[in-house]
Amino acid sequence: MVLRFLTLASIAGVFSVLGSDAAAGEGRRCATPVPTSEQLDESRRVSAVAGERKLPFPKEGVEIPVAFHVILKYDTSGGVLGDLLDKDINKQLRVLNDAYIGTGFRFSLRSVDRTRNNAWFKSCTTQEESTMKDALAIDPARVLNVYTCDPENDDLGLSTFPQGFPESNAMHGVVISFRTLPNGAEDRYNLGITLVHETGHYLGLYHTFESGNYKNGCQGDGDGVDDTPYEKEASFGCQVRKDSCMGNTGKFIDRDPVTNYMDYSDDACMNEFTMGQIRLAQQSVAKWRPSLLQP
Repeated sequence: MVLRFLTLASIAGVFSVLGSDAAAGEGRRCATPVPTSEQLDESRRVSAVAGERKLPFPKEGVEIPVAFHVILKYDTSGGVLGDLLDKDINKQLRVLNDAYIGTGFRFSLRSVDRTRNNAWFKSCTTQEESTMKDALAIDPARVLNVYTCDPENDDLGLSTFPQGFPESNAMHGVVISFRTLPNGAEDRYNLGITLVHETGHYLGLYHTFESGNYKNGCQGDGDGVDDTPYEKEASFGCQVRKDSCMGNTGKFIDRDPVTNYMDYSDDACMNEFTMGQIRLAQQSVAKWRPSLLQP
């Protein structure tokens, strides 16, 4: 039996799209790099809970301050694209906290700044990412830096893994399309779940359809979490009856985890982390982001 944490606020949304097929022409939802085999191996080790391998994580949980960096574009007519009202940011923060209820993580708004830069606005997940982060990042070891912009390649978001850089490196943080915030203009991805998904990567979680060194996610160790079923490839729409690894006997056997926050389903379809994912996130932070645990 798999124990899952479902967020009540999103359960109703699942029923509204129950069984819907993937939309035609779907592309990448997330530009976060595929983890290396070494990263997957490290994550499996830190998620172990037996004996001395378990790392200390506060029983009362951890509150992570969030700095929003809103990137703006001015067009030739003097109009502004990409601006966000404070109320939109507050709604996004509520969605983030609702999704992480029961995980040991909660989030508080530290600051909001706005920067006009047409180059950063479009190339925030590609050529200009490091320049933008070097200029704007606030205390990356202790603060979750969130950058909103309009990424190229139809990407909705990007994140770094906790072991990818030293914890004080400015590259840490999350980049998301400003259209994905609650009530944004990104059809089917405008309930704020993109930040939930990318924050999962920031805390050490991988896509549920990871394949490691294999050609598809039906083989190997997948995402390194014992209680997420194998999944051959990303799911789109809300294909709740999908079972892409039928007959697989190597890992937990179940239908694809299309309602998991770490898949690619529509926002309204996603509503859960598993206990294994929660354990991995807590242990990843304890090992690679220890400054977040300090009061």
